[in-house]
Amino acid sequence: MKSKKIFKAITPVLFFLITIIVKAQVANPEGLVTCGNPGQPDCTWGALEALIKTVFDYALKYVAIPVAVIIIAWGGITMATSAGNEGRFKQGRSMITAAVIGLVIVFAAWLIVTTITSFLGIPNNPTP
Repeated sequence: MKSKKIFKAITPVLFFLITIIVKAQVANPEGLVTCGNPGQPDCTWGALEALIKTVFDYALKYVAIPVAVIIIAWGGITMATSAGNEGRFKQGRSMITAAVIGLVIVFAAWLIVTTITSFLGIPNNPTP
């Protein structure tokens, strides 16, 4: 019985992750690293820095924000349907709080990476 609940909880997450992976492949057919392959320039430190920036930007746009919006909506629905049940209301509020704290952490990490890369002289749209 418990394994069915776990399966029902994991299945939507897996479908969401599969769509993200497919979107990443379609968005950048050259791949994340655009060096070192036949017909491409050799890899340098600039390529590594470009990879880090690209991964952070992609994770922020296509993973962190959509997941946070879904969790905030789910928490709001939980609060709205609590029907006076204090436990469900607190559960919804804690979901929203956790999503907002998670977004703050993700944005702080993005800000740190962006600041470091700009300090090192890497442009906003890096190319190796």
